[in-house]
Amino acid sequence: MDPSAAARTLPIAEILGGFITVIGLGLVAYGVSVAQAYVYMLNCEGDPIWMKILVAVVVLLETSHTAILFRELWNYTIDAIVNPLVIGHIDWSIGVCRSLH
Repeated sequence: MDPSAAARTLPIAEILGGFITVIGLGLVAYGVSVAQAYVYMLNCEGDPIWMKILVAVVVLLETSHTAILFRELWNYTIDAIVNPLVIGHIDWSIGVCRSLH
């Protein structure tokens, strides 16, 4: 199939609109979780070490999740300009995001 023909038939706004909205909402949640972790780390003197490590691991996983979402956003927007058939392909990082979620 010709990539230009695929671009004319794919409803890009419908496909990417929800994805971009979810990323925006996810960034708000990420900001809240990082702020909570920061405040916790300032006030966690009496907590056991396992709890501090758990908070650090959660923040690390959430940061990885957010970074992979931005990679997918790049893949489905910028890379799709060159090759619109990319939108119909599920990339490896979607599976990683689902695992981290």
